[in-house]
Amino acid sequence: MSETDRPILNVTCPNPECRHPFKMYRPDKPGIVKVGCPKCKKQFPMQIPANAFAPADNSGAPAKRIPVEETPDDVYRFPCPHCGGYNIGLKGGGRNLLKVTCPKCKGNISVSVDRPTPQTELVSIGNDSFEEEFEQFDSEDAPKISTALRVFTKRRFLPDIKTDYTLKNGNYTIGREDSENQPEIPISGDVTVSRRSVRLEVFNGHDGDNQFNFTVMKAVNPVTVNGKRLMPGESVFLTIGDKIRMGKTDMELIKENHKK
Repeated sequence: MSETDRPILNVTCPNPECRHPFKMYRPDKPGIVKVGCPKCKKQFPMQIPANAFAPADNSGAPAKRIPVEETPDDVYRFPCPHCGGYNIGLKGGGRNLLKVTCPKCKGNISVSVDRPTPQTELVSIGNDSFEEEFEQFDSEDAPKISTALRVFTKRRFLPDIKTDYTLKNGNYTIGREDSENQPEIPISGDVTVSRRSVRLEVFNGHDGDNQFNFTVMKAVNPVTVNGKRLMPGESVFLTIGDKIRMGKTDMELIKENHKK
């Protein structure tokens, strides 16, 4: 986060002969910091409480609209325009206008995708003519697309384990296989993964496409998404192709094709 993006704190100088109000950038961590008054030039210790780092609640703020350019994989990543501190990943699904809620500050966002105008051609049949949009053509033989979580555990002295789990709307607990408390997506052959380690929530977003919310519940060893470590209690939205690592197990969100 750049200096100008950091939150602003309102401070009043504790010197009784001054009492000058001023503003300062919030430090990166809570605790005691030394602050200098810009008027009387005296320095004093100031306690920065932990609640100063609580995420803002922008659920009641008007929706903000941001433009994005079309990408080859139809996936868009951008910082939340409300809080600026959360990078959002969103699958376009071929739509020109998308809606999403920031998982961190709950702010509503409208995303407008700049796509080229669909190619049209004037087709004449007898005395009648009409415009045919080739991009909207849908063959009955086209494969239907669903989503799966591919779990791959590499073992040193035993065969590797690779399993694809088809994802439908609902909550999935992912963790080490346990006969007494079996998760929906069990991981076999990896004792470095905690029981009921993470939760994956699959639901329909505002635009009708599936959303995938990934939350770390309990993890002794690091849990990473695309190389970035997530701490217990931290959540992130996944998109197709995102790679997850838990202990010695790798996972990837993939598309799986099948005919209806």
